[in-house]
Amino acid sequence: MNIKSTWNIPPENFFLSNQDLHVWRAALDLKRDRIQEYSKWLSNDEMEKAESYYSVRDKDRYVVARGILRTILASYSGTEPAAIRFCYEENGKPVLLDPYGKKSIYFNVSHSEGLALYVFARSFNVGIDVEFMRDISEMDEIVKEFFSAKERICFDALPAGERKKVFFKWWTLKEAYTKATGRAVFHSSDEPDVLALIDEQENSWHIMGNSDDASTWSISDITPDQDCAGAIAVEGTDFNIHYWHWPNEHESVW
Repeated sequence: MNIKSTWNIPPENFFLSNQDLHVWRAALDLKRDRIQEYSKWLSNDEMEKAESYYSVRDKDRYVVARGILRTILASYSGTEPAAIRFCYEENGKPVLLDPYGKKSIYFNVSHSEGLALYVFARSFNVGIDVEFMRDISEMDEIVKEFFSAKERICFDALPAGERKKVFFKWWTLKEAYTKATGRAVFHSSDEPDVLALIDEQENSWHIMGNSDDASTWSISDITPDQDCAGAIAVEGTDFNIHYWHWPNEHESVW
């Protein structure tokens, strides 16, 4: 798997084949007219979720993230953004329904601050995560609770200046995997160990302790932006990956 994150403007008629994996990034801080346009396509439950945000900025970012999600899915499925219908799995993961009530496209979305990442596939279950690399006062406590013993040893040995970057790199790898699989994580023994590197050059990661997952899952970190960490997890090992940059007409520069 080639995970080099070269973000391109998509062609006018882009197509998602059975062997494709499409990863998109998008800016979420847009002008008011664009936000209002996206809001018209959202369902009642999505608008209720938007209204639950305390700040106007967070509400607007959620609306834009969902509007872009609907736009991309509509392009893949040949319908209108407002016609997209979702249901939710037991773990809360959204699933796209086709007119016959079956899965037609696997997808996942994550956003942090003003940046969103999306991943889409027709033949592979997928997960994605992005985090703005900010200072976290409870970082050491999170490492103790959710990192494996081997990870904790390696993390503690890192120079102080490298810890934040490594923390978010490992955390997004774990989050992408758990979002893809739908598995609940309660303590470090449930987490994938990101220190078992398969191929250092390709930067692909191996699931330790589970031979089935090790042979069927691909996990890797990606670079959405210099201040963000990102990762994808794919239930497959043979696919063509494309990185697209969503061309908002009024996008901000993150």
